[in-house]
Amino acid sequence: MQALAEQHLALCRQRCAAARQAGAPLALSDLLVEPSWAAALAQEMGKPSFAQLSAFVAAEYKGSKVFPPQEMIFRAFNSCPLDQVRRAVGCTRPGPPEGRHSNEVVWVQHPP
Repeated sequence: MQALAEQHLALCRQRCAAARQAGAPLALSDLLVEPSWAAALAQEMGKPSFAQLSAFVAAEYKGSKVFPPQEMIFRAFNSCPLDQVRRAVGCTRPGPPEGRHSNEVVWVQHPP
């Protein structure tokens, strides 16, 4: 699975570099390259709200230094196919500066 994650990261880097070279914004959907996640989120990515989010993120990356690097926005999704996910951890905001986790962490068990 590590090799697949590295291939996906390389593809995202290529897409980011091509967009920068062309001077064109990169849509968030172009950075979700793992096929099972892309299929699962296709309906969500087709909504106007996702297009607005994509435009906002592109503007933020163009105007200032943003973390993570653009090619790593969907790294968690691109590193593991959906059918191999056992648990997902989500957080609504970053933890304290000391690097501790926020108390808003949620564990979700993947359905069998």
